[in-house]
Amino acid sequence: KIPLDLFPGETRNADLAVIGKARVGKIGVTIEAKADEAFGETIGDTLAKASKVSYKSNVPKRIAALSEAMFGQSCPDINDLRYQLLHGTAASLIFARKQNAVAAAFIVLEFRGPKCKTENLERNSRDFDLFVKVLSPRSPNPTSGNLIGPLSVPGGGFVPSGLPLFIGKAVLNNG
Repeated sequence: KIPLDLFPGETRNADLAVIGKARVGKIGVTIEAKADEAFGETIGDTLAKASKVSYKSNVPKRIAALSEAMFGQSCPDINDLRYQLLHGTAASLIFARKQNAVAAAFIVLEFRGPKCKTENLERNSRDFDLFVKVLSPRSPNPTSGNLIGPLSVPGGGFVPSGLPLFIGKAVLNNG
């Protein structure tokens, strides 16, 4: 569990959070494991749902703070991005800083098997590519087994600035 901010509510629940060692020092790594389920709702859908609840939700404030920390004040239109990718990458940076690491990595581990639907895997790939493009417009599309980075984010709140971020995807074929 990685707290994203001081708002009450859910924390980021990474599927795996580890510290790796490299020549340059410790690397904080969080992993999001997926088969063919989506990376949660889009940010636009999440905000729309939060506006309809009868109690005061902190979700819009959390999204605004994380978006500014990850993309800056001139934040692009992020409504089509998946919320889970936004808070997953932010949590990687937060986790790495708490561990006194010199860099952070957010990795999607995709399990592919005979029960996975091709259209869902393709959707996830498009969603991941779109997120990386918005976060780092000059970066190439991520390919399995490779990290993109180092990327730099403006930071803010719990999200540190100046900590190199790497993003990647690995695919494990099961059958």
